[in-house]
Amino acid sequence: SGIVGSRTHPGEAVRQGVRRVGGSITMNPTPVELDFLLFRMLGTAEVADVFAISETVPSFAIDIDRITRVYNYSGCYVNQATVRGSEGAPMELTLDIMGTDETVSAAGTFPVITIGLTTRPYIFSDLVLVINAVTYSCKTWEMVINNALEEQVFNSLTRTRINSTDRIITVNTQLPYDAHTAYALGVAGVAATATFTNGLVSILFNTPLVQFPRKSPTVGNSRGEIMLNVTGVARGTGTTDELTVTSDAAP
Repeated sequence: SGIVGSRTHPGEAVRQGVRRVGGSITMNPTPVELDFLLFRMLGTAEVADVFAISETVPSFAIDIDRITRVYNYSGCYVNQATVRGSEGAPMELTLDIMGTDETVSAAGTFPVITIGLTTRPYIFSDLVLVINAVTYSCKTWEMVINNALEEQVFNSLTRTRINSTDRIITVNTQLPYDAHTAYALGVAGVAATATFTNGLVSILFNTPLVQFPRKSPTVGNSRGEIMLNVTGVARGTGTTDELTVTSDAAP
């Protein structure tokens, strides 16, 4: 906006701004697909079915086939990964992606892929939730892995660096209020595990120390069951990291 003596915006004053590649992908992943994605979410390659967390997360590329053109996104990182489930629904994974740049290719250049159909997605009834050595029935469960990525553009029209600045892992679940023992778990923290098992395949989210602050339940004016929303932050203890994931995807 400048003083130009007119309400018309002059096109000659416009320059190309910074291109920021990013967006979210939501899916119901199979165990095989989870094995492929966990490395990119956590930062460490699989070792004997175990995925550990790392100080950095790896970059990767994403291709999207939009029929008449294929869009290629380079220098992509997982900024945040959310794994969730709720009663009667399949496991859902949402990846919040930060990328570097976009190129457009001709139709038919999408890479040849093979979709693994040997395993089926997990569903919520596959879940066994254990908090402080107590097994709970729950209405919802969610784990958020926030890698807290920071962009640097510098003197460029695209991101030149994407840095991992922090890691915040939260565990959220909704329990019947009569499971009141989960209310006052305290700042000292407790162990929590979430295991999905479907036949011969399984995935275990192991958080050895989760600190759950008190959050009292909301009592409405309905006659329905009172639910207790439990939210905690996973943190390391001693030399043990705040999260390991064990994924056995072999049927």
